[in-house]
Amino acid sequence: MAHANIDILRRLYAAIMVGDIAQVLTLIDSERLEVHEPESLPYGGVHRGTEGFTRAVSRMAKCWTDVKFSDFSFAVSVDGEDSLIASFTMSATARATGVNLSFAVLEAVRFADGKIVAIKPFYWDTHSLRKPLGLAD
Repeated sequence: MAHANIDILRRLYAAIMVGDIAQVLTLIDSERLEVHEPESLPYGGVHRGTEGFTRAVSRMAKCWTDVKFSDFSFAVSVDGEDSLIASFTMSATARATGVNLSFAVLEAVRFADGKIVAIKPFYWDTHSLRKPLGLAD
């Protein structure tokens, strides 16, 4: 099961990088999905279901361009095979300032019935993201 979930997660990241929201929507549970983003970011909060997810993606797209993910590693969470931890590097350009950043991300991702039902990213240092996004300290 873990290998199948890793494949789903790889397809999710690939679809996000090319802006293929239709593909993304095939990989998530449209009713149960919860995405938890840090409150200190412009797209922060808990985003639920397809509507919440697409709203969050829209808010993120207003902040970032040229988003790329690389250097992936995956581990099964202590919660079991229906939970993975993904580690990767995110590179993106802040639209507000034109500053290009590259930073580490960890995501806890939970699956149910072959679909993604929860994503909880950890950006290591959200403070370092705020200035390029044009936000006051």
